[in-house]
Amino acid sequence: MTQYALFFDIDGTLVSFKTHQIPQSTIDALTQAKANGHKVFIATGRPPLIITNLGAIEHLIDGYVTINGALCFVGDEVVRCKNIPHKAKIGRASC
Repeated sequence: MTQYALFFDIDGTLVSFKTHQIPQSTIDALTQAKANGHKVFIATGRPPLIITNLGAIEHLIDGYVTINGALCFVGDEVVRCKNIPHKAKIGRASC
């Protein structure tokens, strides 16, 4: 079977805007995905310190893409850490 990496946002995707909880159907689906051998990742703009509402699925999460990709980690291993340079020019696009 093919193994996939599944990426999920928190607010409005995993956690309901109405109840501020993770629906049981979501927990069941993630549990089944893990049982099928897939990896589950969180992709969020939040920094790790304010990711506080995923307790119901914490055991299912393989890694995190946080701060819009600036800090990525799997367990205790940091995969990417990109700081904003102190002398960054604010308000100018650089694409």
